[in-house]
Amino acid sequence: MDLSKLTVLITGSNTGIGFGFLKYFIEQKATVIACCRKKSYFNLFYGEYAMDSVKLYPYAFDLSEDFQDSLEEIKKKHGCPDIIINNGGIYKNSTDSFEEEWKRIEESMLINVKAPMRIVNFFKGDLLSKDWARVINVSSKMGSLNDNTSGNVLPYRISKSSLNMLTINQSIQFENSNVKVFTVHPGWIKTKMGGESALDEIETAVKRVLSCLDKKQDQYSGKFMFGEEVLPW
Repeated sequence: MDLSKLTVLITGSNTGIGFGFLKYFIEQKATVIACCRKKSYFNLFYGEYAMDSVKLYPYAFDLSEDFQDSLEEIKKKHGCPDIIINNGGIYKNSTDSFEEEWKRIEESMLINVKAPMRIVNFFKGDLLSKDWARVINVSSKMGSLNDNTSGNVLPYRISKSSLNMLTINQSIQFENSNVKVFTVHPGWIKTKMGGESALDEIETAVKRVLSCLDKKQDQYSGKFMFGEEVLPW
């Protein structure tokens, strides 16, 4: 697929898998809307690329806050993205304090669920008119009900399970259009979150997640994917 004429929006684009996505799409000469939490993170982009030689446009906003103005600015300057990758998220563990754990759950829901919902809802009307579009919600196997045999990490698990449910709903909203929606488990990856003991490199995760761009994956819209494998809920 020729990605050079497409626009992709990536949240959490300054580190880990998100930066891996960014590098891939830059290599494919796509227009990249790189979203991250702080403007200081733009230094990573400036250090990696000559900004006048790539179609890379960074935006800073906090996913836990109201970032409607940033979405309106993006739409005004770049139109509606062809690919939305909701990658930005936080990992919060369990705690013995009920109130503290509930606080962590609320924060996780804001960033891991509400933010992806807000972004897709904002662009929904424009996405419906496209000949081809993809929404990729980066989830985790830890959000699988079937896979939870160890408990713990409740804030993260609940938010990723909710993201999976959101994905199913979004796929139904777009079922009579050319928009396909996926929730994906990238694997256990060597990132700040995954740690050095993780099994796979970032490049492996990028390839695994972006298999959703292949037309043969259209049949799995609304499914929980690990590369070309459908995972149990």
